[in-house]
Amino acid sequence: MSNTYWLINLKSEEYLKNSSNKRNQIFMNQDKKKVSRMSSGDMLIFYISDKNRFVGISEIRSDEAEELSNKNLSVKVKKTNHLNINNSVDGDQLGPRLEYVKRWAPERWQLAMVGSLHIISQNDYNLIDSSINNKPNIIVLS
Repeated sequence: MSNTYWLINLKSEEYLKNSSNKRNQIFMNQDKKKVSRMSSGDMLIFYISDKNRFVGISEIRSDEAEELSNKNLSVKVKKTNHLNINNSVDGDQLGPRLEYVKRWAPERWQLAMVGSLHIISQNDYNLIDSSINNKPNIIVLS
Protein backbone atom coordinates (compact mmCIF):
# COMPACT_ATOMS: atom_id res chain seq x y z
CA MET A 1 0.00 0.00 0.00
CA SER A 2 1.36 3.40 -0.90
CA ASN A 3 1.84 6.27 1.50
CA THR A 4 -0.32 9.36 1.54
CA TYR A 5 1.35 12.74 1.92
CA TRP A 6 -0.44 15.21 4.14
CA LEU A 7 0.11 18.92 4.64
CA ILE A 8 -1.16 20.51 7.85
CA ASN A 9 -1.66 24.26 7.96
CA LEU A 10 -1.14 25.69 11.46
CA LYS A 11 -0.65 29.05 13.13
CA SER A 12 2.74 29.40 14.83
CA GLU A 13 1.27 29.26 18.36
CA GLU A 14 -0.55 25.98 17.55
CA TYR A 15 2.64 24.53 16.08
CA LEU A 16 4.70 25.48 19.13
CA LYS A 17 2.06 24.08 21.48
CA ASN A 18 1.89 20.80 19.55
CA SER A 19 5.65 20.53 18.99
CA SER A 20 6.22 20.18 22.73
CA ASN A 21 4.34 16.87 22.45
CA LYS A 22 6.88 14.75 20.57
CA ARG A 23 4.71 11.68 20.07
CA ASN A 24 1.27 12.98 19.09
CA GLN A 25 -0.24 15.46 16.69
CA ILE A 26 -3.58 17.03 17.56
CA PHE A 27 -6.16 17.62 14.83
CA MET A 28 -9.44 19.49 15.05
CA ASN A 29 -12.63 17.47 15.06
CA GLN A 30 -13.70 19.13 11.78
CA ASP A 31 -10.93 17.13 10.07
CA LYS A 32 -12.19 13.80 11.44
CA LYS A 33 -13.04 12.37 7.99
CA LYS A 34 -9.58 13.16 6.60
CA VAL A 35 -7.79 12.01 9.75
CA SER A 36 -9.63 8.69 9.56
CA ARG A 37 -7.86 8.10 6.21
CA MET A 38 -4.40 8.44 7.77
CA SER A 39 -2.40 5.28 8.30
CA SER A 40 0.95 4.27 9.66
CA GLY A 41 3.74 5.28 7.30
CA ASP A 42 1.97 8.35 5.89
CA MET A 43 4.00 11.54 5.98
CA LEU A 44 2.85 14.87 7.47
CA ILE A 45 4.33 18.21 6.40
CA PHE A 46 3.96 21.25 8.65
CA TYR A 47 3.20 24.64 7.09
CA ILE A 48 3.00 27.68 9.40
CA SER A 49 0.56 30.07 7.74
CA ASP A 50 1.15 33.22 9.81
CA LYS A 51 4.92 32.96 9.20
CA ASN A 52 4.55 31.58 5.64
CA ARG A 53 7.07 28.81 6.37
CA PHE A 54 7.43 25.07 5.80
CA VAL A 55 9.00 23.86 9.04
CA GLY A 56 9.06 20.11 9.27
CA ILE A 57 8.04 16.58 8.45
CA SER A 58 6.71 13.80 10.67
CA GLU A 59 5.72 10.21 10.01
CA ILE A 60 2.29 8.93 11.07
CA ARG A 61 2.77 5.96 13.45
CA SER A 62 -0.81 4.86 14.11
CA ASP A 63 -3.67 3.58 12.01
CA GLU A 64 -6.42 5.11 14.11
CA ALA A 65 -6.92 8.48 15.73
CA GLU A 66 -7.72 8.72 19.41
CA GLU A 67 -10.61 11.01 20.29
CA LEU A 68 -9.68 13.33 23.14
CA SER A 69 -12.08 14.63 25.77
CA ASN A 70 -12.21 18.08 24.17
CA LYS A 71 -13.41 16.51 20.87
CA ASN A 72 -10.02 16.92 19.21
CA LEU A 73 -8.23 13.97 17.63
CA SER A 74 -4.76 12.71 18.42
CA VAL A 75 -2.57 10.70 16.05
CA LYS A 76 0.77 9.13 17.01
CA VAL A 77 3.66 10.59 15.02
CA LYS A 78 7.41 10.30 14.83
CA LYS A 79 8.88 13.73 14.23
CA THR A 80 11.78 13.33 11.84
CA ASN A 81 13.01 16.57 10.28
CA HIS A 82 11.98 19.83 11.90
CA LEU A 83 13.60 23.24 11.57
CA ASN A 84 13.47 26.24 13.85
CA ILE A 85 10.72 28.51 12.54
CA ASN A 86 13.20 31.34 11.92
CA ASN A 87 15.41 29.08 9.81
CA SER A 88 12.68 27.18 7.96
CA VAL A 89 11.80 27.12 4.26
CA ASP A 90 10.25 30.32 2.89
CA GLY A 91 6.77 29.60 1.55
CA ASP A 92 7.03 32.22 -1.21
CA GLN A 93 10.13 30.51 -2.58
CA LEU A 94 8.67 27.01 -2.53
CA GLY A 95 4.87 27.31 -2.58
CA PRO A 96 4.37 28.53 -6.17
CA ARG A 97 6.40 25.53 -7.43
CA LEU A 98 4.03 22.94 -5.94
CA GLU A 99 1.71 20.97 -8.22
CA TYR A 100 -1.00 21.30 -5.58
CA VAL A 101 -1.31 25.07 -6.12
CA LYS A 102 -1.07 25.22 -9.92
CA ARG A 103 -4.70 26.24 -10.43
CA TRP A 104 -3.96 29.54 -8.67
CA ALA A 105 -1.80 32.37 -9.98
CA PRO A 106 1.74 32.00 -8.56
CA GLU A 107 1.43 35.16 -6.45
CA ARG A 108 -1.83 33.84 -4.93
CA TRP A 109 -0.63 30.28 -4.19
CA GLN A 110 -1.56 30.62 -0.50
CA LEU A 111 -5.24 30.37 -1.45
CA ALA A 112 -4.59 26.64 -1.86
CA MET A 113 -3.74 26.47 1.85
CA VAL A 114 -7.21 27.50 3.05
CA GLY A 115 -8.27 24.83 5.50
CA SER A 116 -6.12 22.93 7.92
CA LEU A 117 -5.41 19.57 6.27
CA HIS A 118 -4.54 18.78 2.65
CA ILE A 119 -3.42 15.75 0.64
CA ILE A 120 -0.50 16.51 -1.68
CA SER A 121 1.31 14.53 -4.36
CA GLN A 122 4.50 12.55 -3.88
CA ASN A 123 6.29 15.05 -6.17
CA ASP A 124 5.25 17.94 -3.92
CA TYR A 125 6.30 15.95 -0.86
CA ASN A 126 9.72 15.23 -2.41
CA LEU A 127 10.22 18.91 -3.26
CA ILE A 128 9.35 20.06 0.26
CA ASP A 129 11.36 17.24 1.85
CA SER A 130 14.49 18.09 -0.14
CA SER A 131 14.07 21.80 0.68
CA ILE A 132 13.80 21.05 4.39
CA ASN A 133 16.71 18.59 4.32
CA ASN A 134 18.96 21.11 2.56
CA LYS A 135 18.52 23.70 5.29
CA PRO A 136 21.03 23.80 8.15
CA ASN A 137 19.99 23.34 11.78
CA ILE A 138 17.61 20.44 11.33
CA ILE A 139 16.26 19.19 14.63
CA VAL A 140 15.91 15.43 14.54
CA LEU A 141 13.53 14.18 17.19
CA SER A 142 13.19 10.51 17.96
